[in-house]
Amino acid sequence: MQNSSAESPAPKKSLRRRVLRYGIIGLLWIVTLVALLVVEENWRAKRAWESYKAELEAKGEKLGIGGLIPAPVPDDQNFAQTPFLAPLFELNPNRKPGESAWADTNAVNRVQQFANDSPVLKERKGWQEGHVTDLPKLAAGFNTNKNSEAEKPVLSRTQAAEEILKRVEKYQSVLNELQEASKRPNSRFKIRYEDNFAALLPHLAPLRKFAVIYSVRASAELALGHTDNALADIRMTLYLADAIKDEPLLISKLVRIAIVQLALQPVWEGLGEQKWTDAQLAELGQAFSKYDLISEGADAIRGERALGNEFMDAIRTKRNAGELQAIGGIGPMPSHLVPSFFFYQNQLTVNHLYQDVSMPMFSPEQTRVHPELNQTNALDLEMRKYPFPYQVFAKLLFPAVEKATMKIGYTQNAVDLAALACALERYRLAHHQFPSSLEELKPQFIAKIPHDVVNGEPLHYRRMDNQHFIFYSVGWNQMDDGGTIAFTKGSTPSVELKEGDWAWPQYPVK
Repeated sequence: MQNSSAESPAPKKSLRRRVLRYGIIGLLWIVTLVALLVVEENWRAKRAWESYKAELEAKGEKLGIGGLIPAPVPDDQNFAQTPFLAPLFELNPNRKPGESAWADTNAVNRVQQFANDSPVLKERKGWQEGHVTDLPKLAAGFNTNKNSEAEKPVLSRTQAAEEILKRVEKYQSVLNELQEASKRPNSRFKIRYEDNFAALLPHLAPLRKFAVIYSVRASAELALGHTDNALADIRMTLYLADAIKDEPLLISKLVRIAIVQLALQPVWEGLGEQKWTDAQLAELGQAFSKYDLISEGADAIRGERALGNEFMDAIRTKRNAGELQAIGGIGPMPSHLVPSFFFYQNQLTVNHLYQDVSMPMFSPEQTRVHPELNQTNALDLEMRKYPFPYQVFAKLLFPAVEKATMKIGYTQNAVDLAALACALERYRLAHHQFPSSLEELKPQFIAKIPHDVVNGEPLHYRRMDNQHFIFYSVGWNQMDDGGTIAFTKGSTPSVELKEGDWAWPQYPVK
């Protein structure tokens, strides 16, 4: 009789083989199923994105940066190509790791370090808070002696103005060059938009710096009664703001409105001191009436959206792992292992958020902004509609649109009030008093009365006496606070844009 135990190993080996074979087959089925699901999801996501893209483009929206970039202009017609500024965008084509991005680093440093030693560049309280430029304080800053503050000479406003004008003469050669270049019909800085979010913008800080110098010098000229010189400096300040008008970038718009605010400082001071002539007021009023910052703000949002689209397209097609890690530490997974549907779905999310949440904050056709839409909360609520993997890019790339919208709306209101303030002063010069209503300004002193940028209703105005009036927008809180300006807390309070009214500050008592 045979021993049955000798035959038992064979069935066990056979069983293991069958289990292994079925396991491999099952795994292959799972892999195949996953691959099919990925292929299907890639197709579905691509189709959804291309369908929505076509829908937006049918409405006239430009989703790529190429359709928003201003056309190039000849160098001899381009303010940005004046010799002092041109090196900012002359890059080193053969740059090696660790080397400067610029072909002429010395020339770039001259621009970036221009006037860094000047006290006039220090932050100062401004017209928004109802303050004239503190010329004695700025003039005292030129004193490089190590004496205590108490030992520094106390200058009158006139003496301080003379001191400032004397001190800024050292920058005159550059300012003269900018003045001459401003006669050119165009301004196009050669930004490498193809570099997307990594594009260098070395011109923005210098332009703002030039604007500060022109603004302070205009205030000094006003203090000395040189209104023609002051007006010339205001013109240059506004020109610098216009030099970046066509750049479809949100940061460019924010620098532009900061420069416009600098131009308003000497205008407000000259109005308070009643120094401007009727002709000068007419010129200033026309200059401020031309601004349409609401349309520009909407275009900047389109630019940010276009950059995001270009960025996501580049990652999806180039499969560059470094691009993923650069935007917030996604990785170290190689991006070629990330399925296409991840990028398409994220692109779909980002574009929906721009179109449905951010763009409605601006109404260019109505010259209005819409704080009631509460973009921050709306964005959070809208983003919850998308599952986690499809909102990654939105959280990383979405700019602080609501804060930017508030600043743009505030500055549009400021230039509207400035145009009206010039018209009111022209009326006072003609009639020796301010009008009882803004409608009396038309058509002799202003062609059109601007409305409140927040609610679209008439601006609030009331005459107080022959020297004072109040007029304002209800501001971001959409409440009529009687023309009261809200301020932040702290040692150097500034205007709190979210509270109070957006008012034209009262002129200092003479």
